[in-house]
Amino acid sequence: MKQLIYITTFMKNFLLYIFTISSFIFLNAQNTKAFVVNYDIYLNSDIPNIQNGKLLINSSKSESFFIISGFKRINDVNDINKNAEDNADLRIQMKSNKLRFVHVKPETDSLFSTSKYFSNNYLISESIPKIDWVLLDEEKNIDGFVVAKASATFRGRKYYAWYSTTYPLSFGPWKFNGLPGLIFEVYDETNTYRWIIKSIKKENDVPFNYNINEYNKISLKKYVEVKYNDDEITTFLKAKLPRGVKISSEEKGQRNDIELIYEWENNTKK
Repeated sequence: MKQLIYITTFMKNFLLYIFTISSFIFLNAQNTKAFVVNYDIYLNSDIPNIQNGKLLINSSKSESFFIISGFKRINDVNDINKNAEDNADLRIQMKSNKLRFVHVKPETDSLFSTSKYFSNNYLISESIPKIDWVLLDEEKNIDGFVVAKASATFRGRKYYAWYSTTYPLSFGPWKFNGLPGLIFEVYDETNTYRWIIKSIKKENDVPFNYNINEYNKISLKKYVEVKYNDDEITTFLKAKLPRGVKISSEEKGQRNDIELIYEWENNTKK
């Protein structure tokens, strides 16, 4: 009888040991997992189009890398409620053959994004923006996942996001961050910008590769000054245009980009 009790106790301890080791290995495997999340990006701008977004998440480093690629013009502009314009404007598209991305590095409170302005490809640095999300009491289903709703105002636009705590990752497309789960869908209240998840899969590793020497490094504040206060460029463009042709661009002090106002401007533009 004593021998039986000893064997039973030994087996319990042995199984507990095996379970502990297995759990440790499993959890470590989970911690080293990376994620690849694909999005459709709908832009209802001057030229309505769809682009591709790929969000790479390294959960072990708590770091994300969002890549933007492709450009497909939307012929049926009613798909995203675009109003027709009759003006004969000159549309200036500044396409770049460089990698377009947003790199979020919480460990150093850093965010790097790329942009092309005329002939210059910029690598723009800023601190990770703090988005004050309001968690709403509303849920729906996206591709079999229950997602919850949140709202926030960020740099002049109000956004609504749907996120899933099934993936407790505080990342999303573009610069969106800070929710208690991965963002499946996010859009602004005018439906000018919308990101919708297409797929998500786990990977062992997702390297973030880019050559910083291909870009002109600049702070966000300096980039805003260059882009919106460059009278010399505006004068040059107007001089090159034939009579009767207009430039479709922001007037000085007016913006129609995704970011309309910045944190350091709030006090001066209220």
